[in-house]
Amino acid sequence: MKNLASDSLVEVTLGGMAIKPEKVEAGTGFYEQKFAPSEITPQLGEVTVKKVDDGVAWGSLHWQYLEDMTKVTPYEGTPLKLKKTLFRKTSAKSGQVLEPVSGALSVGDELVVRIELRVDRDMEYVHMKDQRGSESSR
Repeated sequence: MKNLASDSLVEVTLGGMAIKPEKVEAGTGFYEQKFAPSEITPQLGEVTVKKVDDGVAWGSLHWQYLEDMTKVTPYEGTPLKLKKTLFRKTSAKSGQVLEPVSGALSVGDELVVRIELRVDRDMEYVHMKDQRGSESSR
């Protein structure tokens, strides 16, 4: 069990700059380092990870880029076709009714999001996550 007893963090360097974590999660050693857009340079892609003691270490490096959704344009070269439709749920004498959203919404409107994912071939694995559930794609 000595190989698993280490609680030392690995040394991480990005573009020659040593990363010194401020807040480390107890037990797992998880931490994250965020950079402002003005701090990001191609040199940050040069990553060095060094294990400082004996034993086993686990880790991952995740580089995430976020963009304003209004600036994202569709990519036509994929076999996946995605269609997102918003509906407003209203009550009628016959029960609940879904009406396609056209025009402005009001505070308190209940929305239903329908996502259609079509593909022209078999796929082994597909992961879909809608992080903007109530935003119109129009």
